Amino acid sequence: MIPLYTLCTPSHRELKERFFLPTLPPGLELHLLDHASEGAGLIMDPGWRATILRKIEWIIEAVERHWNAFFLFSDIDVQFFGPIGEPILEAAEHFDISFQRDTPSSLCTGFFVCRGNDATLDLWRQVLGRVRETNGFKHDQESMQQLIGGSNARWGYLPLMFFGGGTFTSRIWKPGDELPVPDGVVMHHANFTCGVPNKIKQCEYVRDKVLATAARELSPATRAGIQRPFLQA
Repeated sequence: MIPLYTLCTPSHRELKERFFLPTLPPGLELHLLDHASEGAGLIMDPGWRATILRKIEWIIEAVERHWNAFFLFSDIDVQFFGPIGEPILEAAEHFDISFQRDTPSSLCTGFFVCRGNDATLDLWRQVLGRVRETNGFKHDQESMQQLIGGSNARWGYLPLMFFGGGTFTSRIWKPGDELPVPDGVVMHHANFTCGVPNKIKQCEYVRDKVLATAARELSPATRAGIQRPFLQA
């Protein structure tokens, strides 16, 4: 079983209940932290910045618990479309930490696989210190981007079957916009959009696009007989 760490605030509960939990693939051991936080979860709001601090502390706890092993971390605004074990195991074998691409040239701290060792513990402690010093205005992702190049951690990117709202475009997504969805997608992170309602719309958009692709690729007989637990509406 691959340990999977995440946390959820009240503002993101619908994402957890509609998209994250129903689509979890097999082979994952869920560690879910319900974190009480006020506000709508908007970036840079006081409640959001407090949640970022708790998120980093939760990640550091996971690093210490899984020493000489590895774990997966995911934000709650994520949905899955198939098994993920093989690419996660491959990434964990080659790197200390491997991230989903936030943009074509930057990392995302909302979905990654991480080994528990001195290099990653030191790195996340540095991230925590920087976020605390700036009261969260230099958040975890910005801090990680700044610090990882000077760390001892071997790091890389997950394959593009793990993607988010800005992975291919680097643009803020709004309902009605096109969003490229890669072939063979197994995970979608509803980021690069503003507010929980738009995250929900992006999840619906990607889910419907994946379902439509699957319907075109399968014969009527196969569609009638196959079970597709990760593509349920």
